Amino acid sequence: MIPFEVLVRFLHFVASLLLLGSFSFTLLVARPAAKKASEARSCFLTLSRTQLLIARWALPLAIVSAFVALAIKIDTATGQSWSAFHHTDALTAVLTGTRFGIVWMARMLIAGLLAVMLLLYLRGSVRADSLILSITGMIFSGLFLVALAFTGHAAAAEGVTFVVQVLADAFHLLAAGV
Repeated sequence: MIPFEVLVRFLHFVASLLLLGSFSFTLLVARPAAKKASEARSCFLTLSRTQLLIARWALPLAIVSAFVALAIKIDTATGQSWSAFHHTDALTAVLTGTRFGIVWMARMLIAGLLAVMLLLYLRGSVRADSLILSITGMIFSGLFLVALAFTGHAAAAEGVTFVVQVLADAFHLLAAGV
């Protein structure tokens, strides 16, 4: 079980980092470069579409791996098999009675907002090179990634130590994603 859990966490981190990286690269690197170099402007739309393609693959991977991580957490917390994932009591206990569960629900809300954003793009309501799309995508994917700091080892403290450790972990995650 441990190697599988490590694989799930690895895939989840990769997907979460790719989400933030795709939006932040477009906003912080490609957009300013396209404004300064006239020949880069024609490539900017293509690059924006490619970055959104990465996000469109990373988001489902992040969501699926988050659900698998939840099932693993239920197995760990309850001592029951993965079949407990379908039992309302075990699922409710983990989702509402643990920090992991509360953060997991918040992250799934953020993932839903990201999904809506990407659907608006796919439906043609928002252009790939939209500044608003890049900014909101970077904010939501940043929050999605930073929330992981509240479920890791850094969150295993109290008081000022908790705040310092979670902030340090959050900045570390952001630095890796941007």
